[in-house]
Amino acid sequence: MNRQRFLDALPGTRKDIQERTGLSKTAVQNWATRLHKEGAIYISKWVKPTPNSIPTAYYRKGKGKDAPCRQQPLSNTERHRRYRQRMRQDGRWEFFLAKANARRWARRAEAGRRDPLMAALYGPARYQHQQ
Repeated sequence: MNRQRFLDALPGTRKDIQERTGLSKTAVQNWATRLHKEGAIYISKWVKPTPNSIPTAYYRKGKGKDAPCRQQPLSNTERHRRYRQRMRQDGRWEFFLAKANARRWARRAEAGRRDPLMAALYGPARYQHQQ
């Protein structure tokens, strides 16, 4: 029954199929995997629902050759660059920097306090906490 509902909802992405059939995300994923292995469906193309999202398979009924995914995943550097860009646009970047600076100063202050025995063995701390 679910198999037929899945096949009737094609063509589309997993999300499209989920919306058309009312099946859960897990059920759609399981059916897509199973039917793809059996050769009942194939990947006709890869689409990006939003410009920043990862490519998603677009399924069709029948036997066919799967389309290769030519869209490369973002490198960690590029992902972090885009994340920082969004933070700057949202106005969260200044808050992030303030928190980072507060953590840095807290660590330095913590490093400045040294146990008397450790101070006797290794000398005074590198960062002195000034009050």
